[in-house]
Amino acid sequence: MKNTYFKNLPIGYVSSLLLLLVCLLFLSAQTKNSPEPISVPKIEPQSQEKLLGAELYYQQMENYQVRVYLTKYISATAAPIRQFETVALYEREAFMLHSTLQLEQECAAEISPAAIACGQTPGLRKVTYSVLTMLSPMPGGFDITWGQCCLDEALLVNVAADKALDFALSVHLPDPMDGKINSMPYMEGLPAHLLCANEQQVLTLAAKDEDGDQIAYSFSTLFSQESIAKKGGNLAMPTNPENAVYEMPKLTGRPPFKPMAYKPSFSALRPINGTGCQLDEQSGQLSFETSLSGHYLIGLTLKDFREKQLLSEHQCVWLVEVI
Repeated sequence: MKNTYFKNLPIGYVSSLLLLLVCLLFLSAQTKNSPEPISVPKIEPQSQEKLLGAELYYQQMENYQVRVYLTKYISATAAPIRQFETVALYEREAFMLHSTLQLEQECAAEISPAAIACGQTPGLRKVTYSVLTMLSPMPGGFDITWGQCCLDEALLVNVAADKALDFALSVHLPDPMDGKINSMPYMEGLPAHLLCANEQQVLTLAAKDEDGDQIAYSFSTLFSQESIAKKGGNLAMPTNPENAVYEMPKLTGRPPFKPMAYKPSFSALRPINGTGCQLDEQSGQLSFETSLSGHYLIGLTLKDFREKQLLSEHQCVWLVEVI
């Protein structure tokens, strides 16, 4: 080839320049036709989620299978609903973390509360997560835990705190080798989360048990995410399934947990300061009257009995606002 345009340059050098130009044009065309890069989902801070209630429970099945459920009640105006939640399984006798599980969102329903005379009742969402897992025999069984962080301590009337509250829920799963199959009772819905002060309140806790076992209701102590034993308490990073939305872990330390402190005149058995505060153990009917406005964090425990034998118990957390 005769060097016509670059007479002072060797022909081989000019050929290399032309080859480089062709490669650059090819790469430019490929870039234009390539899809947009996949964006990483934004992690929403946990504090943006206004939690109004939560419950952790399980259903045992044959062949050592267990389905773990987490139900959350959140404000309808909260941040986008999470698709996954994380729970931890601890070996009770070994005092060690066995594994973590990712619960996937099963359903989300909008709930319209009944109107009240003293204010506007905002809507809420009931979101249920679950996962099916198979557990091997384990002496002493497992403790399943879940934690929620960043409840605003300034809003709470009954619980003493000098910083944002982190609370934990925990349920005990007996050794699968025991051969007992039981489905824990669960709340069909939490009571109203907005009430009027200076009015006599009569609310009914409605729970369901798939096995038809007898259910008992009671108030119970709230627990923080801090372990009593200092050996536990570290956050563990969960293993997410493929295509899961990666979020900050909310795992707790291992049980037993430290109980929350209550302000004067309040206690686990007296979480609402008022007159005639009573909870019927058998019917689940709760009655009280209070003149003190504000937010109350309440622990409610469900127990199920079969032939007078206690099978399980677990706690529901309920946040109620009195205006």
